[in-house]
Amino acid sequence: MQTLITRQDIVRRATFVATLICFFFFGRPTTVGAASVAPGCGATAYYQDDSSGDGLAVMEAEASTRSLASQVPTHDANALWLEYTSNDAGNGGYVRVNSTNQNALTLPPAGARLDFDITFVKTGIHHFYIRYFADDGSDNSIHAAFDGTVFQANWNVPTNVTGWTWIEAPLTFTVPTTGVHTLTIFHREDGFDLDRLAISTTTNYPFTGIGPDATEDGTSLTRGMNERVEHHMDYRTGEGYAVIEAEDFTYNMSGLRDYECQPWIIRSDPTASGGQYMATENNGVEVPNGSIWSAPMLDFEITVAQADYYYVFIRHKASNGNNTIFTALDYSGTYQYARGLTNSTGWRWNGYYLGYTNKTSGTFLLSLVMRSDGAPIDKIVVTTDPYFNPTGTGPIPTTMFPARLVYQQDNTPDHLVQLPMETPSRRLPGIGLFNQLGWEVKTDPTALGGMYAQVEDPGLVNNLLNGALSYNAPVEEFDINFVQTGIHYLNVRHRAPTGSDNSYTYLFNDVKLGEQQFNVLSPGSWTFYEDLPTINVPSTGIHKLTFAMREDGTPIDHITISSNPAYNAAALPVELLLVTGEALRDYNLISWSTAFEHETAYHHVERSTTGLGDWEIICSLPAAGNSDDILDYEFYDRYPEDLSYYRIVTEDLDGSSTISSVLAVTRALQESPHLNIYPNPASDLAKLSIDLDVEKDVTLRLVTMGGQVVAEREYRGHVGQNTLDLPVDHLPAGSYVVSAFTPGKNLMLSPLYVVR
Repeated sequence: MQTLITRQDIVRRATFVATLICFFFFGRPTTVGAASVAPGCGATAYYQDDSSGDGLAVMEAEASTRSLASQVPTHDANALWLEYTSNDAGNGGYVRVNSTNQNALTLPPAGARLDFDITFVKTGIHHFYIRYFADDGSDNSIHAAFDGTVFQANWNVPTNVTGWTWIEAPLTFTVPTTGVHTLTIFHREDGFDLDRLAISTTTNYPFTGIGPDATEDGTSLTRGMNERVEHHMDYRTGEGYAVIEAEDFTYNMSGLRDYECQPWIIRSDPTASGGQYMATENNGVEVPNGSIWSAPMLDFEITVAQADYYYVFIRHKASNGNNTIFTALDYSGTYQYARGLTNSTGWRWNGYYLGYTNKTSGTFLLSLVMRSDGAPIDKIVVTTDPYFNPTGTGPIPTTMFPARLVYQQDNTPDHLVQLPMETPSRRLPGIGLFNQLGWEVKTDPTALGGMYAQVEDPGLVNNLLNGALSYNAPVEEFDINFVQTGIHYLNVRHRAPTGSDNSYTYLFNDVKLGEQQFNVLSPGSWTFYEDLPTINVPSTGIHKLTFAMREDGTPIDHITISSNPAYNAAALPVELLLVTGEALRDYNLISWSTAFEHETAYHHVERSTTGLGDWEIICSLPAAGNSDDILDYEFYDRYPEDLSYYRIVTEDLDGSSTISSVLAVTRALQESPHLNIYPNPASDLAKLSIDLDVEKDVTLRLVTMGGQVVAEREYRGHVGQNTLDLPVDHLPAGSYVVSAFTPGKNLMLSPLYVVR
């Protein structure tokens, strides 16, 4: 979900110092002076990666090497590229020059500037790309320069886009030598949102999502999508509660000008919740109210489900001289406050009105901004309850990490979903009397991925939350994208030690389906329980499966969902979240992700021209061995057929293998002149007409767009036109591919559309 917040006339900070720069004009081509701009905090340099032959370099807009305010004489000092937070942006942040009538339309360019130093390993023509968002035609243009020469002036990008979009510049630039060169971006119209930049020796580079990893020199400081942090507003009590450890920020921004290079820092304290808190360096500085957006800031992205008035409660340990903080809701000047923190030698809570949001879905941003430097902030609760009274370390956090995690059902005959209990979409504590109970991640090398989850058994009182109490229990929620409807079976891997910690409650789409006990205990080893509970999936798409604590102390490792009651979940060494393929230019991109790996050795990419027995390994990548992180893999097949079948074979350390579902990638969905299908679309019966130049054996195959073979027929074709019937009345509505081939060679392809 795209989270782009309109912030009219709001000045934010950026990591740079504004210094004087002179521009020199030499006529055409337009040039700018050598960079005399000052580096910001931790200036980032980049390198060109040519490992795939594409000469690719990827930059984060908010992590420039140098940056500078606008030099247009009529602009104020706040005409800057300023940082904003969004979990949909690369690295969780992007930049913008604020919409305050601060355009820089003339040449040579004098607008706000970002420099990116890149070490090039290739010379010659290069193509330039950006990932951007533009609201309208008054905030959709920039200038771009290479080594001081403008190669793309007055670049107006399309505005009819939804969300972040990659686009290639119309013009190119030429790299004369290898080594370090500088790419520069100038703002032309304010209000332009810039997320990422990239260069490549290839045109039409196939960017998807946030794109490849940034090619930073040294250790990467940017975060992938699986490293994002979001916080969940829990409405189960009727009031909304989001509970946040201060160190679990979505984005941490350093200060600007007088507050340059003063980020919030994680500090240790055994008396803090979680053993850590956040503070800036204490230099005796207090930020004036008018300079709030120049000060160091922590942003927290919070899911929301109802429009309401919200309040914030802050756990702090303030003292004289460091006892104030700014709070803001969605960067709003309306809901922007300086807060006094009660002096205290120990941790204590203070509560304040935060603001109103009319959002009923999506997210909003809570900003904590330094006012008194050195103020220690430990924990935050955002709630709709103005009378909330937190005590001690407060409730258990409602953090979502990674943010927006959706599990994907595969398209194999078993229709599998793999759910590691240590990585739910959401982990929520109990409510009411049980708000100090929560699922915790435990380490065990014999668990899949080396981890499992359980609600801690205090050993004094055995908590049994059954019946109506199930709705007060701590839960783990999994968002799942189902591709198959109907009855599904839950295989739950557990290590229940006794009869008093051997059960759970499960819900589907918030409806309680049952309380399940492990009647066969397994105190010494993990086992999949064979008495399979079921869920009935009413439609394809995203649904929510919830596991609630019934008895504390019940250890659960993993859940496998299958449409096949006979599926053997115990044989699983790897959990594939997703396997995808895409035809791009002159190659196919094969991507897959694993949620955990247990003693894996290699991932083999296998290709077939028929999808039958002619599989060949075309790539072998080292596997992770043991991992409970979400890992992404990809392979470029540079020698694809018009129709290629792929599968991922994961080889275990003991020599056993797990085979993924079969994926079909087509490079020609236009109708073949030799293969005709009519009527098309069809609902009951389609006819195939095939022209052959010689008599030969032909195999016809009908394949889903996901690669599953749903029908196949072999026959002896004669010279000339051959007509065959293809019943489709039993097929679900959707798009299919019909292929006709002799063994080992594709002859023709044609799309088929089934309607109901």
